[in-house]
Amino acid sequence: MNPDAGLCSMKRWSIGFVGAALSSVAVAQASPLSFAPYMGPATVNRDAFVVFSMVATNDGSTSLDYELISAPPGAGFNTDLESDRHYNRAWAAFFSWNTPSRAFVGSTNFFVVRAYDTSNPSITATGIVSITVVDIPPISSIQMSNGIPVLQLTNLLCDRSYVVEWSCSLPSTNWTPFFVFSQVNIRPPFITVFDTDPLQPRRFYRLSPSSDIYAYALP
Repeated sequence: MNPDAGLCSMKRWSIGFVGAALSSVAVAQASPLSFAPYMGPATVNRDAFVVFSMVATNDGSTSLDYELISAPPGAGFNTDLESDRHYNRAWAAFFSWNTPSRAFVGSTNFFVVRAYDTSNPSITATGIVSITVVDIPPISSIQMSNGIPVLQLTNLLCDRSYVVEWSCSLPSTNWTPFFVFSQVNIRPPFITVFDTDPLQPRRFYRLSPSSDIYAYALP
């Protein structure tokens, strides 16, 4: 993100003498307005749910508000004063987004927000976040070990939630989740999942993003 910088003004009085006349002169004091570093994901899986925020800060002398410039279709946008007071800020810009389906895999999506203060004239800064949608990785392998199906999963995104599901037939509209997990901090070479209760004579498996909100971006 490359936020534009701005200045807001506050008055400071200085005294100067011209001959016998006493005059007061208003001097503008610089007060920066900029967006905090973006803390959310730059890459997400398709068919997932993402929540993140964009936060602008200044010196606290004026309040801030936000306006949405552009966002992908289906993105929700709001500014919530009450919840953000917990973080000792005036306002924050919040997004919720159901990431698009397979047709949009590989797309980069931009969220553009303008922050402005209550000075006169108003000072503004623009924040831009880009998020790329990638496909859900396939299950790498399925093998039997002592009569138990053993699945290996690779190429998972860090700090994301996934769910392994099964169905007894294909095509299927009724998938049953049996294992939910999150990736934290590091990406291991692979994840091994054991299906210890395969009651059906055969099972088909797939990997899906969890329906949980999995991307937070409040610094």
